Amino acid sequence: MKQVQDGLVLFLAVTGLLATGASAAVHTWDGGGADNNWSSADNWDAAGIPASASNTTVRMAGNTRLAPVQDIAAPFILNRLDYVRFASGTANDTVLSPDGDPLRFVPDGATPPRLWLDRWADCNLNNDIEIPQGVTLLAEIGTWGLNLRGLISGEGGIDKQQQAGALRLYHADNTFSGGLIVRAANSAWYHVSVNASGAMGTGPVSLYGGAIATNVANAGGLILNGTATHTNTIRLFAHSPIHGHGTVTLSGPVDLGAYTLHLRGNGTTTASGAIAGSGAQALIKSDAGRWIL
Repeated sequence: MKQVQDGLVLFLAVTGLLATGASAAVHTWDGGGADNNWSSADNWDAAGIPASASNTTVRMAGNTRLAPVQDIAAPFILNRLDYVRFASGTANDTVLSPDGDPLRFVPDGATPPRLWLDRWADCNLNNDIEIPQGVTLLAEIGTWGLNLRGLISGEGGIDKQQQAGALRLYHADNTFSGGLIVRAANSAWYHVSVNASGAMGTGPVSLYGGAIATNVANAGGLILNGTATHTNTIRLFAHSPIHGHGTVTLSGPVDLGAYTLHLRGNGTTTASGAIAGSGAQALIKSDAGRWIL
């Protein structure tokens, strides 16, 4: 029996499903060490070096050592990564750009994993990201933006919450298959910007709103940039825009449901897949760009 128990403990530790007590809590990066490494204790607050565990929260703060290197585990397992406001008053923050070995985001019991930002700066996450099967990574970007530049893989998905900050996807070889959810207000900001073919992964893209009013600067919603082809199925769950900037092809099917897709942007966007819906008005064309259906 002891061998079975030992084997179970080892399995849970390896997969990140075993909480490690007090060492797996909130760990704040202050950059007080002599290098940029996560493994250097002086770079952290009194909580010390974070453990790779399902209930670990890493908070990026401070104004020094702005390119922290994750060198603890490959992958490092955590529940939450925060980018924290540091400057005061109306001053902008400095940009934080973590790098290093991959990060695997997992639930902490019933608490889903999160990317969270309230820092007044467009920050980066250069690490590769793993999202396991059945897991949805929530992106709570309250202001400015977060650029995901590493490879995103796994059978889980990403849910951009309805907050004014921007989530930007850059990697052309993203393979996460659990889908991308875009929640946006009929307002400025609230962006999900896609900057390469394949950046939305291989799963469906679900649209829950965005700026359909044409008098809004920095209009929000799903924004497709550059010269790119996207094969994802797109599904509407509210009246929603797609902003096409550059030369963009959408080759997957578009399921409108009972909603209206607003064709927006200043580029040339080709939708070559089937478009189907049951609403009173399927499509509305706005802006100066060209849409080819």
